[in-house]
Amino acid sequence: SAVHRMSYTHSSGTAAISIVRKACCMFHRDLGDVIPYGTKLRLLLYYLMTHSLCNRTPDIPLGGSTGELCERLGLSRQGGERGPLTALRNVLLSLRDCQLIFRRGGTEFPMLSGFDVSFSRTGKIVLPDLVTLTPEFYKSLTKHAVPLDRRAVWVLTHSSLAMDVYAWLVSRLPRVQGMRSLIRWRALRKQFGIQYGSAYDFKKAFIRALDAVIIVYPAARVKVTDDGLVLMLSDPAVPPESTSR
Repeated sequence: SAVHRMSYTHSSGTAAISIVRKACCMFHRDLGDVIPYGTKLRLLLYYLMTHSLCNRTPDIPLGGSTGELCERLGLSRQGGERGPLTALRNVLLSLRDCQLIFRRGGTEFPMLSGFDVSFSRTGKIVLPDLVTLTPEFYKSLTKHAVPLDRRAVWVLTHSSLAMDVYAWLVSRLPRVQGMRSLIRWRALRKQFGIQYGSAYDFKKAFIRALDAVIIVYPAARVKVTDDGLVLMLSDPAVPPESTSR
């Protein structure tokens, strides 16, 4: 569902991304007080970060239009009420009125610069050819992050939860210390499922999302137990040589 609030934060360990609505844009006439949400936002962010990592640059091409960006994200240009192009357009409009803030430990800083959305005379969205990661975020990204498999991300676009679990496991599993690490259900629900009405509902949804993730990340070594999820040291989802161009 839509997120009607001034800010939203998603945390993972010591890192967090916050989407903060600019006070001057509180009442956007098209989207009200909605801030970006859902699978299209995740797909866009994963594209920005993975392209930056794999190409070792803070500058990421957008294509100049929503249609071109759809193709870069592996989406069709289908419009209409439920079309991918329309959904991405709404995310871009909402993102224009927000600021993305990254926090690690006690330090926080904006993620993007040069993200300007405008309109042509015919009413079409005009995007910049490039968007640039801020120096602080690019430095943190290259130091801590791991790239995601674009094909896997695209397969999981039916579920925000599956996309979040995939991104988490890709980052976490190659770094497991010792033989294994147990993440308890309470901690998993706090990170991924605070919107679920009960622990039972969350566990059921999480396992369903995990099953989808394992299909696209077969090297992932995890085990579901009554206590939580056991993580075991696993090979990266994207081989190191794929990022050393």
